Amino acid sequence: MRTPLSSRSRRRSPLRHTATIGGVALLLAACGGGSKTPSFAASAEAICASASKSLAAVPAVGLTLAQLATDVAGQLPIYEKQLNELSALHPPASDEHAYAKALSGARTDVALLHQLYTAMRAGKGKQVHDIGVEGGRAFTVAGTAMRTIGLARCATSL
Repeated sequence: MRTPLSSRSRRRSPLRHTATIGGVALLLAACGGGSKTPSFAASAEAICASASKSLAAVPAVGLTLAQLATDVAGQLPIYEKQLNELSALHPPASDEHAYAKALSGARTDVALLHQLYTAMRAGKGKQVHDIGVEGGRAFTVAGTAMRTIGLARCATSL
């Protein structure tokens, strides 16, 4: 799960770093092996590319927990749409297990983003940190599974 950055040139505060690690997206770039049908792979990667583009367009203003909550609120609909679209795809049989694992991790990540938003709005820094750590695990599960089946773009945008 990832949280927004206020600007690419601005250094991350420890809170932002914690929220980013824990949080919000979903994801390290790398290609994996795996067999996949071109239409499945192309569709999945197009969905993920579109989500990445949409996420990049969301203004990130967060320095405080309340501001970070606003950032997350702008990102949540994008992650939810991406997850819904990916869930509608049908991978080849050889990739079904890994894809199911990736989607499970992504669902957990989105649920944690909702919790993160609530904790940020309430100003609960420790809870934000704890959710961030848990979100980092979900992010790793989703990204690793996507890379396993060769969906590099999705491994970085879930």
